[in-house]
Amino acid sequence: MRGCSLSTQRRLRAKNAAQKRWHNEEVHDNDVQIADPKMMAIACIENGSTYTKSRGILAAQGIESPPKSTYYYNQRKVNATVKELCNESLKKEADKMTPNTVITLDGAYAHRRNSSMCHAAFMNHTTNKIVAGSVVTKARKGGDFYGSSNMLETECIRRNLQQIDINKVEKFCHDRDNKTGDLMAKAKPGINEIIDANHAKKGFETCWKKLINGVYNATTSIKKSAVNNAKKAITFVTNVEYKKNFTGLKTHVKRWFEYLLKKKDWNADKKAIKWKNVEQHVIGNHDACNHRKNVKYVWKKGVQNEFLRNDFHSFVEDTQKIFLNVDPNVSTNKNESLHAEASRIADKNVPWGRDSYEARISYTYLKHNEPENCSQMIRERNRVKSNIVDQRFIEERARERVQRSATRSTPEYKESERKRREKFRKEMSTKKGDYIGIPYSQLCNDNK
Repeated sequence: MRGCSLSTQRRLRAKNAAQKRWHNEEVHDNDVQIADPKMMAIACIENGSTYTKSRGILAAQGIESPPKSTYYYNQRKVNATVKELCNESLKKEADKMTPNTVITLDGAYAHRRNSSMCHAAFMNHTTNKIVAGSVVTKARKGGDFYGSSNMLETECIRRNLQQIDINKVEKFCHDRDNKTGDLMAKAKPGINEIIDANHAKKGFETCWKKLINGVYNATTSIKKSAVNNAKKAITFVTNVEYKKNFTGLKTHVKRWFEYLLKKKDWNADKKAIKWKNVEQHVIGNHDACNHRKNVKYVWKKGVQNEFLRNDFHSFVEDTQKIFLNVDPNVSTNKNESLHAEASRIADKNVPWGRDSYEARISYTYLKHNEPENCSQMIRERNRVKSNIVDQRFIEERARERVQRSATRSTPEYKESERKRREKFRKEMSTKKGDYIGIPYSQLCNDNK
């Protein structure tokens, strides 16, 4: 140890002493195999496991696990290399972006309630590769964010914008869950916004609530000025009676709205024309409809009352704007799939530390961008000894992934999946459960 500083000498002595204690014949039998701590840390990240779970699995196979201190010491090293590889991959994909790129973006939290950490990714719609990603952690968890939990995703988006050339982005697709639209418009004025079709359904629900609450009808809308209890009771009764005018209408209208949203071979203008025709459709005028069979439903209240038809017309005009920002060919489905994979690697039921969570999210991003080389890249960067069993498993998993991808891309598989989902939806809508519940009249009698 000559030539080393005093602190370095102490650290080396402590390391040698720990290794001697670990390999002491009184503690470990000679015939007991001991797991490599660095490979154990890599395996835990790749399989979404923890030290305790992996230790139990190894113990059942007669393999001794390294001490906790040794394991976590090596885990910190592995975490650093995984995050480093992820950043290199994201930068490489960001540099490949071309002008007029379309990106999809979304975020997810580390836990379901009151989360202290959140991650978000930008994905190139053309290449399906992640071009930017970040994890934001609140100060109470050792991070640098002091805002509220519901602003974590917005902060992730803001930091992601610093990792790409925003001038190359022509359009962006999001789910409208936070202030993403304002951030993107501020970063690049005039950028085109696309709302995910599955999340655009929320716009219909918002407009429908406005319709049944009389917002489109000034005579029945609730005024924001203070009123006494008697006026409140009268207003409540009036609104209940007003809502009854639209009973049964929502089911027919919503089905047509969702069909138009996902129609890929129609542009926004054609969808708007078809959507406007719903005003005539619900009152029994089918001159502009293309029905395969006769429709028996007629909105009788609308036929009888012109004022109700005017209110419904305002509702149709308001919901028509949603089609202008929806492109069924661009969605955040890939981002949602990424979140599902991230929740498998970083279980939402485990209270992860900041370093562990960042490493697991980084591994998820790296695996998405480099699905075939990811495992080998991590092993090479950590300079671990490879073994035949591990290499065989990596190769087998890569082959299975290629085969699965090839199978799912065939027209036969897509058609069978379509039929399966259609059958499932029909069964769910027609199946009757075995729970009847307590009649409302009986509840009223019990409360007397």
